[in-house]
Amino acid sequence: MEFEALADDPGLRLTADDSCLGPLREACRRHIGTLVLGPDGETVATYAKRNLHDSEDELFEPGGRQVIVEVCGRRLGLAICLDAANPDHSRELAEAGAEVYVVSALFSEGQEQRLLDQVGVAAGHGMWVVLSQYSGKTGGMAAFGGSGVWKPGGAAEVRLGGEVSEWAYATITS
Repeated sequence: MEFEALADDPGLRLTADDSCLGPLREACRRHIGTLVLGPDGETVATYAKRNLHDSEDELFEPGGRQVIVEVCGRRLGLAICLDAANPDHSRELAEAGAEVYVVSALFSEGQEQRLLDQVGVAAGHGMWVVLSQYSGKTGGMAAFGGSGVWKPGGAAEVRLGGEVSEWAYATITS
C-alpha cells in the first residue's frame, strides 16, 4: 500500500460519505453478504446469502448464485451461516469444483452440535471446511466461538474455543 501517497494527498483517502461507497451501501441494504477483496484492494467477488431465516426474510433478498473464488490455486466456495444448514448448498459447490467450503456464521450457545453437523455435511462432500464463527455477545445472545478448519471427511485440523481474540492457522493440503 502507498502510505506516503495517502499522507501527502488527503484527496486519495476514502471518507464516510464518499460517493464510491454508494453501490456497497445499496448492496448492504438488500443483502447479507460477503465481499472478497484482493491483495491490492480490488473487489474479487461478492456473495449474497442464499438461505435466509426469521426476520432476515423480511429485511433482505436472498442471493441467487453460488460463488467460488480462487486463492493461491485453491477453489473456495463461499457460504454464510444458514447456507451451511442446506445440504444442497455445499453439495452444489463441491460439484462445481470447490475444494474448500468457507463459512462465516453466528451460532448461539446451545447450537454446538448443529455447527458440527453442518461442518460434517460439507466435509462429507470431500471439501476442507473453514469456519469463522462469531465469539462473544451480540443482539441479546451469546455465541460460543468454535471457529476452525476441518479436513475432508470431517476430522478437525484446528479448532478454537470461545475467546474473542483467538486465531487459527492451518495448511490445506491435497
